[in-house]
Formats: sequence, structure tokens, C-alpha cells
Amino acid sequence: MGGVHYICAMQQIIQSIQNLYKNWRGKDAASIDVLPQSGSERRYFRIHEDDGKTIIGTYGANIKENETFFYFSENFFDKNLPVANILDMIRMYVNGGENQGRKQGLVQLVCPF
Repeated sequence: MGGVHYICAMQQIIQSIQNLYKNWRGKDAASIDVLPQSGSERRYFRIHEDDGKTIIGTYGANIKENETFFYFSENFFDKNLPVANILDMIRMYVNGGENQGRKQGLVQLVCPF
């Protein structure tokens, strides 16, 4: 039964990525791939554009991890190190299931280096 809630939550996240991309770019993405999760709660998505270019979408429900991401990004940028450029972001809420309630997360579009 827990898998059903995960699928519904993932569908909400992908829809938020699609909506954020459309609001930012003014058109729908050609496609969106869910990338493998690795080492954190943050989820990554590859957004394909019609011209073959890609950008990365992220979803992070861990507020402290999001704050750390901003902190390091800002410091790396200040030191002229390569860092992803945040193009747009929104806060969203995901229904976590019967006993988990609503969870806040942050959805971002980032342009690789």
C-alpha cells in the first residue's frame, strides 16, 4: 500500500516540474526523465527541450538540505567556481498518504555549469 502513495507523490512532483518549466519557458517540455536517486532525499529530473537541450529539475523535501544547497551554491559562485544556475523555483506540498499528511518541498529548475 505504501507504494501507491509514493507513486501519487511522484506524480505530483513531476506535474510541479512540468508546470514550473511551462511557466518559465512558456511551453511544455518535450519530455521529463526521473533520474536515479543517490545519497540524499533530493530527487532529480532531466527535462528535455524540443531543440535537444536539457536542464535539470530538482525536488527536495528536506528544508535543511535545501538551505545547505543554497549556501554552498552562493559561496561557490562568489569564488568563481562552476555552480548550477537556479533558473526558477516554487514551494509545493505533496500529499504523503493517510498518516503522513502534507509535506512541503522545493521544486527548482537549474541550468548545469
